[in-house]
Amino acid sequence: MTELNFVWYNTDQNTVDRIKPLVVADIIRYMTQEVIDDPSMLITHTVFLTDNMESGPVVHVWGQEDDNRFHCEYQSRVSWTTLDESAFNEPS
Repeated sequence: MTELNFVWYNTDQNTVDRIKPLVVADIIRYMTQEVIDDPSMLITHTVFLTDNMESGPVVHVWGQEDDNRFHCEYQSRVSWTTLDESAFNEPS
């Protein structure tokens, strides 16, 4: 496996230093399970940093076309939203 490179958005360096080992381990596991060998193949992935999937901290990870880095953003508290049926209706 090649070296994994990460770009962090809106996340201070102390937080990155603290959580990066968890994110790297999760991404390696995910890449193995999903047979992803290039970050640009990743649409989106969420790394839950605790067992609390309702309101715990998370890192959102995504890839970008022609980019060999994982793009990451930390959220101290996950936020969920619901989609109503209108979100799936075609525009008139």
